[in-house]
Amino acid sequence: MNLATGVKEAKLNEPDVDESSHTADLVIIDDVPHGSPELQDQSKPQNYAPPRHPQFDPSESSLFASSVHDLKASPSHSSTTIPALASLEDLAHSHHWGLTLARDSSLSHVLFQMLSPSTSESRFSLEIRSAAALLLATAIHNNPAALTAALSHFYNDEWPSGPLEAVVLALAHEQLSSLLSRMVFLLSALCQDEIQLSKFVDAGGLDLLAHVFDAENAGSDEKDRLRGKIANFMVDRLLQLGGTTRKPPSPKQDDGEKEEAPELALDLANTDSWVMINDSIPSSTDAVSEKGSFGGAGRFKPWCLLFEKSFHKLSGRGANTESVRACESIQNAQVALERKLDFYGCGCSG
Repeated sequence: MNLATGVKEAKLNEPDVDESSHTADLVIIDDVPHGSPELQDQSKPQNYAPPRHPQFDPSESSLFASSVHDLKASPSHSSTTIPALASLEDLAHSHHWGLTLARDSSLSHVLFQMLSPSTSESRFSLEIRSAAALLLATAIHNNPAALTAALSHFYNDEWPSGPLEAVVLALAHEQLSSLLSRMVFLLSALCQDEIQLSKFVDAGGLDLLAHVFDAENAGSDEKDRLRGKIANFMVDRLLQLGGTTRKPPSPKQDDGEKEEAPELALDLANTDSWVMINDSIPSSTDAVSEKGSFGGAGRFKPWCLLFEKSFHKLSGRGANTESVRACESIQNAQVALERKLDFYGCGCSG
């Protein structure tokens, strides 16, 4: 290739009779069309395309901006807030928009306020609170960067509590199964972070879930859906031996000892203000170890009976779709629980 002309050149060798020397004539190949594969860089695959930053539909950007504006401007007005929450939830399935949402501190604080329990002074309806829980859960679910960004706006002097505390209060006070289902979805998303999971368990979260699970009553479709989500949470966050939570970074210990988490005594049933879950738990990667996690088998054994009772109750409801799904989730949880207890050296029947 002649770099000056861009034309391909070749040498024709014509050996002498004794083949001891060679002469070379320069030949110009002028019949190769411009753009032909012969003139292209062959060091890259034929279909190679340079990586590009993901492109977003301009309409998505404008929809995101207008929806965020509506939420911040009048968060308690259902006529504008519900459509804005729905639009953002649809966008938040994308990791890009989920992270963009979670990075917005003022928006995160608005959503946090929406999650607050309903009281006579509350500005937010159950519908708004339910939609806010779904939006935040969607944004941080399977999106570690968004989860980190969302949590970074809380647990400081100005905002000493976070979404987890709102979920705890909802589990303690709310009765509406559809709202609680979304709160459990948000709980599962938050508890991808190991510290959040430890806080929840230390605050008596398993007892709250057992109360909400309500194994004695078959309930409605919404109640069946709620039971299924609780069973899935138990499997995904607590019963898998490998663990599915994100471990926090390990701080250096001067004396090689790990700080013990203080016992928490929270009267959740009579609490109307924000629950302040103690955050002075161990932050090392051993905060949730297998045999020492969450008090050992004692905290899991009560779920043997809960799962068994609810499974028999739901099995008798026939082919109802939600009952079938809940039964499958509970059955999976029973298997995972048995394996977990076997790991501790006991079982549901032991």
